[in-house]
Amino acid sequence: MQVVIWSDPNYATGQTTLATLIATLIACKKGYKTFLTSSLLRDESLEHYSLKPFERELDQFIGESNIEGLIRGIKNGKLTKDMIKDYCFSLLAHSNLDLLQSGKVLSDHPDYHRQFEYLLSLVNSYYNISVIDCDLSLEHPLAQQLLKTTDVIVIVGEANRYQFEKLSSICEEKKELISKIPKVLVINKWEKSVVKPFKKKLLALDPIYVPYYPAIIEQSNQNNLVDYVLRLSYARKNYEAHFFLKTIEKVVERILAFGEEKITYGTTTELHL
Repeated sequence: MQVVIWSDPNYATGQTTLATLIATLIACKKGYKTFLTSSLLRDESLEHYSLKPFERELDQFIGESNIEGLIRGIKNGKLTKDMIKDYCFSLLAHSNLDLLQSGKVLSDHPDYHRQFEYLLSLVNSYYNISVIDCDLSLEHPLAQQLLKTTDVIVIVGEANRYQFEKLSSICEEKKELISKIPKVLVINKWEKSVVKPFKKKLLALDPIYVPYYPAIIEQSNQNNLVDYVLRLSYARKNYEAHFFLKTIEKVVERILAFGEEKITYGTTTELHL
């Protein structure tokens, strides 16, 4: 099952943080073998939120431990699905959540797009769920290619009327591209003072309001996001932390409601370069 987390790349909606939270809860609460990566080249946001500086630099000592090593394997015709985990960083002790770090020298060109598509076909035949942080415009060829094999798209907006109207406009313009994909709408960084719901719904979707929670930003800046999410599981009921976690769990439940029957090995059509 392939899940894409997407928002308008012109705004900081917190989608990368949300992608990490969703992947962590799917792996921990549901026990699914989960894969997490970004569609962007030379983007270290996911790594920054979850890996300490020395962990992000391990490839200097043990060789390629990111997407570049996998792309090399594809070019050599030697990559198999069982090899993917060897190039990922395991974020959980029981190895249910693997993070594939972004590359540093790869170029954004059609050959890479085909290689990324082939890589995801292997990923989806090995992992139960892949979560892709897609910080690309829907005009981008890789984003359009990615959506062709996507089972659920999570559209992330902000509690800002201007940004929400623009996001709604983009989705209407690209309605043909995303119309057949099950969608989950998240309004991130919502504060109680903001009126809800917005008068204009996006694609007639009922949004999930994720509250603004400053502690998440602090933990992200300390490279400690995954560990912090696990600790939130012990938060007392009716506390702000408990309410925040329950909202993210609601997002996960809605994602799985759309496609949990697709969580089997080999659900994605096998591709050949």
